[in-house]
Amino acid sequence: MKHAVLDTLRRLNLGAGAVQTYDNGVTPYRSTNMSSAMMNGPSFTGRLALRVELPRADLVAPVSAAALAKGATFVAPPTFTVSTLDSVRYVLIPRAFEQALRDAEVLAHAAGGHLGRLVDVSAPQMPMIGEQSALYVNGFVYDNGPRMLPNTTVSASVTARWLFVPGAR
Repeated sequence: MKHAVLDTLRRLNLGAGAVQTYDNGVTPYRSTNMSSAMMNGPSFTGRLALRVELPRADLVAPVSAAALAKGATFVAPPTFTVSTLDSVRYVLIPRAFEQALRDAEVLAHAAGGHLGRLVDVSAPQMPMIGEQSALYVNGFVYDNGPRMLPNTTVSASVTARWLFVPGAR
């Protein structure tokens, strides 16, 4: 069964490294539905988890269906990541710095002075905030039904310090 699922996923041309396997080993298994004759002997279950990275959200349903058709027994809800996070931050960081400069200039002017030289600046990486858990974990078993794509907020924060020069310019 494992090979049938993996072979099917390979035939979908998902790209190198898109399918990763995690062997979780073999553990004893006892089901409450087993007959008493089966309870006496050893019974074990094995588990292999697959992680599939897809380039587009519209591939979730067909790839899940193909894996289930070949013997996969469970499909977890999808988890979405932002592949362009750094490039978005690189656009936002200069804007955040410009806003920090404007704010500092207004504060300095309000305090009766102006800005001196820049002392230091940093752009700490903020965690990405998404809504995926509220949207996708809405049942015990993911049913491969249609889902809205999650909204993701990417933000950039800049901390800058300038010397304050008292007196008007």
